[in-house]
Amino acid sequence: MKCSPLLMMLVRRTDWSVSSVASSSSGYRWAVVAVTTCVASAPAQVWLFPRGQADGNSGCSSISADGLKALAYGYRAAPSFRVYSSIFEPPNGRADISLTFSSPVDVRGLGLSGDGRTAVGAGYYVNELGPAVPVRMFDTGGVQVMAIPAQHDRAAALATDFTGQRSVGFAQREAGNHDATAVWWSASGEVNQIPLPFTSFYSKAWAISGDGRTIAGSAENLFGGVDAFVWREGVGTIILPSATPQYPHLANIAFGISTDGRYIAGRTSDPIRARGHFALWTDGVLELIPNPTNGDYFSAYANDVNADGTVMVGTGYIQDYVHRALIWTRDTGNMQLSEYLALRGVPIPPEVVRLTHATGVSDDGLTICGTAILTDGSSRGFVARVPGPGVLGAFIACGMFASRRRRA
Repeated sequence: MKCSPLLMMLVRRTDWSVSSVASSSSGYRWAVVAVTTCVASAPAQVWLFPRGQADGNSGCSSISADGLKALAYGYRAAPSFRVYSSIFEPPNGRADISLTFSSPVDVRGLGLSGDGRTAVGAGYYVNELGPAVPVRMFDTGGVQVMAIPAQHDRAAALATDFTGQRSVGFAQREAGNHDATAVWWSASGEVNQIPLPFTSFYSKAWAISGDGRTIAGSAENLFGGVDAFVWREGVGTIILPSATPQYPHLANIAFGISTDGRYIAGRTSDPIRARGHFALWTDGVLELIPNPTNGDYFSAYANDVNADGTVMVGTGYIQDYVHRALIWTRDTGNMQLSEYLALRGVPIPPEVVRLTHATGVSDDGLTICGTAILTDGSSRGFVARVPGPGVLGAFIACGMFASRRRRA
């Protein structure tokens, strides 16, 4: 939601008195019109990624900082089965950026820049079974194939910074997913390995801050477990704390990062049952987030965090191994995204059976993207927008204006 500076000033003032607002009835009516305009510009809704005639399954992997654009990937139906990437801009539709070029032929979009103009991912020259190449795609058209480090034969870019200049991901030496090396790419496509404080044969860089100077990821440790790490330019790499330091064989992974790099979202394990939980690292300090109470969750992990660390989104599953999209906020705790939307009066399209994965959240925490399962058994990307406190505050402000005017 974007309001005019004047309206924001009126909503935020705490010294409202008869003398501090317009005393004429026309001034009061102007205030109500302004509030109504602000509320109308912030629709609360769930949009499904538009399906074309030749499309099969799809999903959304990332979202822009302002929440206005999401990165979607999908599969063409038979006979082509081509993997494509699109910029999804609800409610205006989609722009199939990877279908504007013919090589690589298949492109899975995995990360979107904060400004929503650059996407990164994995490209394939023959089909999705072949070696992947790291790619950068632009909303103006075209693709850049970035470098693969020496002694590696495939790579994928997982995330990029606010302007799409620096990207992160991993490279591999062979097929079979037996090894991985965390790397980052410059704007020119040059590749650089991320240094780790120990030897690791499997590491990935999952997320990058808006300025490109902070990178979060994970690395397999010497005990067979996984450690979360953060690399900061000019500082180096440190291992993030775990909730179970006495059990180094368990998994701790950093999947998402805030625009300023202060907040890192991911997964850690509880020391009692060794089950996965949302993890929030604030300036390197760990907070384990309890799983939702309406189910015996076997595991959960956070994929992304908003700008001020008050909202995280991710996925969890109970012992039926059915994935459910989750959201955690400071006010509500951890809960299923479908329940969160219902509590805020946001309807879910009737063809949706279940929201399975929440993969991205906007800086203000009000827009979430992910993947849903539909009644026909197919998967579809979605973008959900919830009403923010500013909307409720605007109505409250309107009521305060009315109350003050009646007593004047």
